[in-house]
Amino acid sequence: MTTPDAPGPSSPTSTPRPTLSSLALAYAAIGCAAFGGGLAALPVFQRELATRRRWLTPEAVSDAFAAAQLVPGVILANTAVLTALPLGGRPAAVVAVLAACAPAVLLVSIVALGWTALQSHPLLPLVASGLRPAVVALLLWAAWRLLFPARQSPSALPASLSVILAIALAALLFCLRISPVLPILAVLILPPLIRRRP
Repeated sequence: MTTPDAPGPSSPTSTPRPTLSSLALAYAAIGCAAFGGGLAALPVFQRELATRRRWLTPEAVSDAFAAAQLVPGVILANTAVLTALPLGGRPAAVVAVLAACAPAVLLVSIVALGWTALQSHPLLPLVASGLRPAVVALLLWAAWRLLFPARQSPSALPASLSVILAIALAALLFCLRISPVLPILAVLILPPLIRRRP
């Protein structure tokens, strides 16, 4: 008989440790889908590691993603390392970062080899234009997940709301070609103002 506090069959803590081969496949899938990098990679990590494979909780993925931005380096690679460490230690982290970066390295290598031909190809601007809405959609989805994370407490809403406002302001100022100093100041000023609201 299980106690109420025991993890159920759907809990990430009840899932056995993944093998290195399954880790490689999962992080390669992340690398293939995380176009745009940065904040756009967060929902990809959430979907693959928390929703689909249930290796980590959504909160653990968000925490790793936040920590990955505090250290130098590519956010995708940093997040791969930090999310894989609890799944299998250093070997898992090495496999994860190599698998997550492999699709981008392969794609850039192919583009670099055929750059002269691609530069004059009439379809290249159309391909670039088609990727932009996908990146915007990923950013909006990441912002939505930050605003309404899993099992969010009401007290977490103002801080999340300030993140959404800062992202919207940064996007607006970027489109208007205004200095990025203003959105940086907004990120610093908005959270305390919103938290003081009655």
